[in-house]
Amino acid sequence: GGSLSRDTDYTVTYAVKPGEAGKLGANAKPQDAGTYVVTVTGTGDYKDSFTEELVIAPKAVVITPTAGQQKTYGEEDPALTYSTDLTTGSALETAFQAAVTGKLARAKSGDEDGAYAGAYEISLGNLSAGMNFALSLDETKAYLTIVAAAQTLTKVKDLSVLKDKTLTAEQLSSAVSGAKGGLTFSLVEATKYATLTDNTLTVCDFTDPDLPDMEKGTVQVKAVAAALDVNGDGEAEYAANDTGVTFDVVVKNLTVDKADAPNAPTGLKGVAPTLKGGS
Repeated sequence: GGSLSRDTDYTVTYAVKPGEAGKLGANAKPQDAGTYVVTVTGTGDYKDSFTEELVIAPKAVVITPTAGQQKTYGEEDPALTYSTDLTTGSALETAFQAAVTGKLARAKSGDEDGAYAGAYEISLGNLSAGMNFALSLDETKAYLTIVAAAQTLTKVKDLSVLKDKTLTAEQLSSAVSGAKGGLTFSLVEATKYATLTDNTLTVCDFTDPDLPDMEKGTVQVKAVAAALDVNGDGEAEYAANDTGVTFDVVVKNLTVDKADAPNAPTGLKGVAPTLKGGS
């Protein structure tokens, strides 16, 4: 009996098993996860040898995507973040971080590029940490949510209209920019001088003697935008803008001395200039 001394009574050598993963380090010993052939050979008085198989399994790492990740419709996808079950600051965690390549991915949808609003499940994608780490996704599903974009309405211009005339929805829309969904118009304050029904502004004839002189009056109109569901799946890509924007419609009841316009048609005392938005 008695104990044997390595390198005196026997030697140990390692080799990567043919067809299997593995890597030897500079000291000719196993460095990475893989399958190795270990050969023990006797020296001196000991002549026998034998081989054994050594399997070094990769370290299992659970990847947990950060909950609540989202982006706004129309923006580029953010880099999807995650945590692991490795101890922060440990040698294993340091080795993992040094080896990581690739990134998490998220599911697409019927539109193939996943552009529309909705929740898209996050997957491992091509995230890898090499042969020494076996990655798996946490059992709790996580999602990237695409939320509706805002509609920022801006007044482009004020409009003007002659008495007894109307402005259509299309004409009213020319006063506003930034709308994605349909526009709806309303009077900021009720007035005897005008009505706004079915998105059409109608100006009265001012024949009521109790009404003040409206030779140049102003009606204030508010525009709001409805939500827009681009792909018709019931989830809006653009959120409604209920705050809206206001603009003025200048109402003109033009009269000038007939002598200034001798060729004017009967019933007019002048020629009305070209007015934006009138019909």
